[in-house]
Amino acid sequence: MVASSRTFHWADYLLFILMLAVSSAIGVFYACQAKRKAITMDTHLTGGRKMTLIPVTFSICVSFMSAVFILGIPSEIYNNGGIYWLYAIGYIPVYIVSAFVFVPMFTNLNLNSGYQYLERRFNGYIRVLGSATFTFEMVIYMGVVMYAPALALSQVTSFSTEMSILIMGLVCTFYTSIGGIKAVIWTDVFQMCIITAGLLALMIQGAISVGGWQVVLDRVREGGKLPYFEWNPDPFVRHTFWTLSVGGFFTSLTVFAANQAVLQRYMSLPTTKQAKLSLLLNLPLAEIFLALVCLNGFVIYARFYKEDPLETGSITKADQIVPFFMMDTLGFIPGLTGLFVASVFSAALSTVSSGINSLAVVTIVDFVKPALDRFRSSRTSARLVAILSLVTAISYGVITTGVAYLAGQLGSTVLQIALSIFGMVGGPLLGMFVNGMFFPCVNAWGAASGLVCSLSVCLWLGIGGAIHRAQHVISAHSINSTSVVTLANTTINTTNTVLQFVNKNTSLYVSGTSGNSTAKYVTDITTTFPSPTNITGVDDDAAITGLHAFLSKWYSLSYLHYATLALTVSVLVGVLVSACTGFNKKRYVDRDTYYDILSCCRSKTDKKYDLNSYGITDLSQNQNGKKTELVNLRETSMNSHESIHDGSHV
Repeated sequence: MVASSRTFHWADYLLFILMLAVSSAIGVFYACQAKRKAITMDTHLTGGRKMTLIPVTFSICVSFMSAVFILGIPSEIYNNGGIYWLYAIGYIPVYIVSAFVFVPMFTNLNLNSGYQYLERRFNGYIRVLGSATFTFEMVIYMGVVMYAPALALSQVTSFSTEMSILIMGLVCTFYTSIGGIKAVIWTDVFQMCIITAGLLALMIQGAISVGGWQVVLDRVREGGKLPYFEWNPDPFVRHTFWTLSVGGFFTSLTVFAANQAVLQRYMSLPTTKQAKLSLLLNLPLAEIFLALVCLNGFVIYARFYKEDPLETGSITKADQIVPFFMMDTLGFIPGLTGLFVASVFSAALSTVSSGINSLAVVTIVDFVKPALDRFRSSRTSARLVAILSLVTAISYGVITTGVAYLAGQLGSTVLQIALSIFGMVGGPLLGMFVNGMFFPCVNAWGAASGLVCSLSVCLWLGIGGAIHRAQHVISAHSINSTSVVTLANTTINTTNTVLQFVNKNTSLYVSGTSGNSTAKYVTDITTTFPSPTNITGVDDDAAITGLHAFLSKWYSLSYLHYATLALTVSVLVGVLVSACTGFNKKRYVDRDTYYDILSCCRSKTDKKYDLNSYGITDLSQNQNGKKTELVNLRETSMNSHESIHDGSHV
């Protein structure tokens, strides 16, 4: 991006530093408070299940309101129009289904990690598989979340991108590791206020700078950027009503029903009723924040109406439009630029801190503590676990910072893959929970196979699609105000070829035809035109094969449908493999771990178990009236949980 003449004022630095200082101070406060009390794993990781409703509600709201959300959605609205606002429709069923279906299952079982459910429903191997998948998902996503605001800060200050990443990594790791979940939640509350103030300042001042909201509305309407309904059911079209509502529903469900960062918030509340209410209260908050970022996108379009910074060379990438608009609009008012940069960093800090804390929980509860209990003769002390959780949080902070550096080195391809990470990796994880809760016939083999197959398919589509697009680059430049489009390594011979143009009214001149084909600009920047008979320099023998056409089609699947596809593959494979391995015949299935919807799938050997730190107690009674304890599932095979011994001493 072209350097701006407006830079950070001392007031901007002051506001930015104050935000970092307050976030760190909250962590110090809860660390000092913990020293006066007994340190336990439950207190450090779930707040002793005594957190209050309002702060947890705000924390859930901002946990995934990352810098990608604040910087990416206005850019999407500016470039592709207001159709993205239809994503709000998918929010409604997401919060309702999560509150009334998934939340009761997790809170009633009294778990520390959401993936303990997988052990109780299947076995310990499935729990480890789910936890490892979540760890992979969050480490990549958090690295990108850290990279985005660092890039924005480097464009408006003298800080390099690397220095910005380091600052954010240090601050976030510091208050998360020493303060635990309480510090994370209360810091989220503070950061939510900063985010709201920053978005409002940018939107209001931006509207004033263009002449008021009526001017904004007129320009948005004239430019065809108002929200509209595209009813095309084709899942390969990037944004339609169906991809945004249905695909958006499943993509968001991967966060609120299968992601430990959010599940941990539910578990920090004392009752299931409060956990449900925290989600339902989040629905209006989510709609309000989505409206704020979309309105900012409209204001940005009105400000640069017929003066696209990308066309003029003021910026080099579409996602730089928000930082550029921020400096253009707020740069002359000392403090406002610092406020918005603080809001972007706050969004990133809230997401990364939630991720680090949840990764620490999963690592300690699902990996470290079971290993210590297995290889140590004495029980692991609560203080040792708390210390290990602190060390683990610090380690993940360092790893995330390293991934952020990697994202900066590898560029936009990694960014494109990471933005779809919830669909590609979270979708298969959601499928495992759906198999467990709604299909009692699915066994451990089916659950594992469903996860592996859906994960493989989605990673193939996501990563393969990014590589495929990178190999078929369409570049454009301007000669005497005439846009010239160059197709690199690309053959066009299909009936309908889709190209994407950044500029408006781009003309495509095809050699070998009698005339020219004009690509008319549309809101989604996707243009379809008839196939030419030939292109100069391309031999007819080089026509793409049927396999290439098939792959190209699937690589164009809307990123919002990755989760939809993952869930479908996971359930189908899970049921099929379970059928081939005898379903759950002669296997214990805890009646509390699934919803009795499909009675035909119900196991005939249902048992009720109580999960604790040292094993699983069968709540049914034997002939002598004594309880029996199931041997630790981590020591059993994937096929059977039948080894039991007298557990009356528990």
